[in-house]
Amino acid sequence: MLMAREDFRDAATLGGQDAQKQHVTRRTRTRDEAKPQCGRCVDAGVNCQYLTRLSFLDRNSQTLAQDTASGPVGTASQRPKYSAVQLDVYDLSRTFGLLIPQLAMLSPPVLDAVLRVSAVSSGAGLSEMSSNIGSVLLQHASVSPSQVPSFTALQLLVSFVILRIQMFVETVPDTWETTFVGGGPQPSFTMYKFTDKSHRRMWYGTVVLMSRLEIAYCLMHQIAPVWGPDVIREIMVESSKEDDLEGVLNASLRCLFLLGDVMSLCFEVPKDSITPRATAAAGHHVSRLDRWKSLLSELQLWYADRPPDLQSLAELDDHQSIFPVVLFTSGAGMTANALYHTAMYLLLSDKLRPIPPVDGHNQYQTEAASTSPIWHSRRVCGIALTGKEQYAQCWDPCMIAAFFLAARRMTHQAQQKELIECLESVKTAGWRVDKLTHRLCMEWGI
Repeated sequence: MLMAREDFRDAATLGGQDAQKQHVTRRTRTRDEAKPQCGRCVDAGVNCQYLTRLSFLDRNSQTLAQDTASGPVGTASQRPKYSAVQLDVYDLSRTFGLLIPQLAMLSPPVLDAVLRVSAVSSGAGLSEMSSNIGSVLLQHASVSPSQVPSFTALQLLVSFVILRIQMFVETVPDTWETTFVGGGPQPSFTMYKFTDKSHRRMWYGTVVLMSRLEIAYCLMHQIAPVWGPDVIREIMVESSKEDDLEGVLNASLRCLFLLGDVMSLCFEVPKDSITPRATAAAGHHVSRLDRWKSLLSELQLWYADRPPDLQSLAELDDHQSIFPVVLFTSGAGMTANALYHTAMYLLLSDKLRPIPPVDGHNQYQTEAASTSPIWHSRRVCGIALTGKEQYAQCWDPCMIAAFFLAARRMTHQAQQKELIECLESVKTAGWRVDKLTHRLCMEWGI
């Protein structure tokens, strides 16, 4: 907010004794506000000039920082200008909230991409914006990638992935497009070496975000991912050498990787897609049942060993509640656990799921709930509903896809009503989920 006044004039124009002073003093004499010259200046015999003084209120100078840290809250029309909260949901160091804006001040393609996402997220058009500088430079660099310096490659990748975010924001989830196109050898994202740690963090964060978009797209369309899980694994291995990933981020990526592996097992590879995963699956020597058991064991181990920040603060589930109440202390805890339960839901819904023997022991009775697909889908919904107000700004494409997958299994009208209300809260984060809500209502017959 700007405060403007027209009653402040240059001290040099006041004449007399004031004109001889080296500093400005406040006059107490009342002015008649006559224009073009006030009576006071006429009496002093000087030229009267009305100047405009602008000042920023202190409370408004803090608005941008507060919005970046906590995320905007309001109606669907009050959308965030830069979705750093969703992009940094697993990253406590806030790569996209702090480092990427700094990079944008030095890089025209990154700045162009950030401004475009800001325009789309704010509901503004792109007609008055400049041409897509990032895409132009990306095309130029692709002609001779071996000659592209590391810092240039970082700028190009960041601008490309942020523009992919723009496509996810401005379209409804069930019309999202894949991030990786075509087959061929797996692209390597570890060929560039960065001596600057902040540059390396931005590189890893951007590559992981690209993989998250791929997994979200595949989960929404229920197809096997093309590159996402392998890229995440590559980044995890490479970053472990430098110890760049803190505990929460590393555990979240591990869960995301396991979800991608489960999707590769349970979903079919897209037609005419020649990928390393499709080739490996065709010549895989391990049986599908053994892969199923291995993934189940790894998911259970992840859940038992997750860091404290990803563990629930409180859980309440009884037969009278529509959904369980599962409370977390962070958006990372909410989203990572929702992805874990999504992976368990897919794995336990698989047709080759082994049936535990009935031997009368209590072991299978106590584990019956956690080995039920519907139990895990209710868990996803309960996690989302419990944090729908506090963590609505933390929903990313993976969380949206996981929620939609679980919501489709809910059959009671009371459940469906709460899920629709939850999607309404997601709209405050800028996601266009109206058609997704309509699709659910059509499937539910309401």
